Amino acid sequence: MKRAPMVVVLAVLFLGVMAGSAQASKPITMTFHEKNATETFHDVIPCMGEGTITTTENGVFHVTAAGIDDQGTPDPEDDQFIPPYHVTGTFTGTVVAVPDDPSLPTFTGHFTQWFGENSNTKNFAATFTFTVIGRGSDGSTLKFHETAHFSVSAQGATLEFDKPRCF
Repeated sequence: MKRAPMVVVLAVLFLGVMAGSAQASKPITMTFHEKNATETFHDVIPCMGEGTITTTENGVFHVTAAGIDDQGTPDPEDDQFIPPYHVTGTFTGTVVAVPDDPSLPTFTGHFTQWFGENSNTKNFAATFTFTVIGRGSDGSTLKFHETAHFSVSAQGATLEFDKPRCF
């Protein structure tokens, strides 16, 4: 679905965090909640092909970090968490997926996405899971699960995998 390949996203986050300067900053803890957020986009419908997807979700995002490095700019999008930090988020909701191919059924159902990152000045690890289950307008069932992981050890060794599965 609308998620970039998680291994790529996690690698970019890792490089950005590790490259950031560790300016003096106060430790932080932040939690953000999302309620009934609706979004419509065109992307790959797992196990089917491309189509238009509408999601309505609730979620929570939490971070605890040594601080925030503002990168010397006033733009909060440039901010980076200072290690050590822990980030986690869970989003769940409903989904309607309409394939571009009109001969395929429309699916309605639910999804859950979870991610977590942990970093210190030497190690980094991030994991992502995504599950969607839907019922087709023709009575068929769509079930998809993905787990992805990316980590870097103190010695610089990387481990990564992405395991999408239709069942």
